[in-house]
Amino acid sequence: MPVRKLEFLGDSITAGFCNTCTDPHPGPPPPDHLEAFLATWDYQVGELLDAQVHTAAWSGLGMVRNCCLGNTTMPGIFRRTLATENIDDSWDFASWKADALIVNLGTNDGDAVLDPHYDYVGVYANLVADVAHRYGIDRMHAFLACGPMTDEYCDPVFNVIANLTARGVKAHFLDQRGFLNGTFGPPCCGHPSVEVDTAMAKYTAATIKRVLGW
Repeated sequence: MPVRKLEFLGDSITAGFCNTCTDPHPGPPPPDHLEAFLATWDYQVGELLDAQVHTAAWSGLGMVRNCCLGNTTMPGIFRRTLATENIDDSWDFASWKADALIVNLGTNDGDAVLDPHYDYVGVYANLVADVAHRYGIDRMHAFLACGPMTDEYCDPVFNVIANLTARGVKAHFLDQRGFLNGTFGPPCCGHPSVEVDTAMAKYTAATIKRVLGW
């Protein structure tokens, strides 16, 4: 079993929503969502870096507000052993400690990322800082992504990184913008296709490898 450990937090982009579609044109998703997790960018990163992968990703999920109703956001499910079981703080963080935490959340938050009422930057920074202290603030690196479906939350993510850096957390920007510009493969229901997932994985793996010295 690989010794390296990577943890991913995300939404439909990370879950692989519609990534195996055969019709690249925008439109409503098919009933079965055509979702293949083993082809997602996050799973492929684990394969490229010979690392264990733990992913918590939920279509429609946000950091402070979801795209499609529901009050359960990432901070609410992250500490659960099973996301669908409403038992908070049930996960034993000492049982599995990631070397890197990779997060892409903001697409579904919409304009809440800029609304002081939601405090996107504060909530996001507190979640990552909590994880860093649990896994070891001196060893864990956080890679916080923006894109590829929108770049509207990039500036708030930069603010999250500045907040974390001031608190001693090793935080880095993961630029996932531009991967849906048509040069990396077709979109699927407006989301990354398997081809795009592969391109994102190669870029992300190279970034992690460079920063962690792997």
